[in-house]
Amino acid sequence: MLASEYTEEARIVADDMAGESSGVVKRTGAHGPIAEHSGERNVAKAADRESEDTNETPHLDNAADSDMESDEELELNRMISNIGFGRYQRRVLALCGLGWTADNAWMQCTACILPRVQRHYGVSNSKIGLMSSSMFLGLMCGALVWGPVSDRFGRLIPYKWTLVVSATFGLLASASPSFPFLCVCLFGLGSGVGGNMPVDGAIFLEFIPREKRHLLTMLSVFFSVGSVVTSAVALALLPPFSCPDAGT
Repeated sequence: MLASEYTEEARIVADDMAGESSGVVKRTGAHGPIAEHSGERNVAKAADRESEDTNETPHLDNAADSDMESDEELELNRMISNIGFGRYQRRVLALCGLGWTADNAWMQCTACILPRVQRHYGVSNSKIGLMSSSMFLGLMCGALVWGPVSDRFGRLIPYKWTLVVSATFGLLASASPSFPFLCVCLFGLGSGVGGNMPVDGAIFLEFIPREKRHLLTMLSVFFSVGSVVTSAVALALLPPFSCPDAGT
């Protein structure tokens, strides 16, 4: 009896050793198999845990990247704050402010010459509104186009080209042979003006400390100066140099 039990135990141990080498562990008793554990299940569970860790890794990497970017932004803002608001920042304010002055000067000029344009080309009251509509449509398109361009290629190139576009179409508008041609030129003029305004604001905000960003409202002062200067020039030039009325 003891010998048979010893033989049975030896067989169980031998089966266990063979099962471990093949990845399957079997235990049997007098009444047959009593338990079975597959090494493949353990491998599958380990693979699942690795896949979960892998899926979580991109989120951790994205969080680390965002933290790094935020740290870099904080460091950059800290450096700009340490520089302060000096002569260079005042020159940037004047540069961007003069851009806004030119922008509003063009728009005010359109308003000042509108009655003379209607009389000169004989445009009816129902169609004269196309003149200002062309201008403001160009403003909208310019703001939609030049803003992304400045984000892609930097601020300097759009700043220069918006002023060039405004000046070019403004000169062409002064020599318009017809009312439709004038409307086309005003659309091009508006595209330059509409692009220059947001670019100027972005340039100013990027070069001043955070605690001085309220000075962005100073650009509105320059904006109003453009209107005043244009109105004064129109008052001095239009009455003596306009075409006389047909009845006089």
